[in-house]
Amino acid sequence: MPLELTVAKSAPADARALAVGAVAGAPEGDDLDWAYLRAQGFEAKTGDVRTLPGPDGTVRYVVGLGPADGV
Repeated sequence: MPLELTVAKSAPADARALAVGAVAGAPEGDDLDWAYLRAQGFEAKTGDVRTLPGPDGTVRYVVGLGPADGV
């Protein structure tokens, strides 16, 4: 099965996995469980990745992008 990646501002209804970028120092928004992410040591450093279950059964990958001024 081929892997298909799409960059979009909103997720298509049939998406099974989503990647959400997070900037260091600003862990808020995107309807993510930030308390859980912080408890797991997530700091949004470049290359830092955590997996969360989405509310609709999708998988969400939260990807650290590093400091905002470097993005």
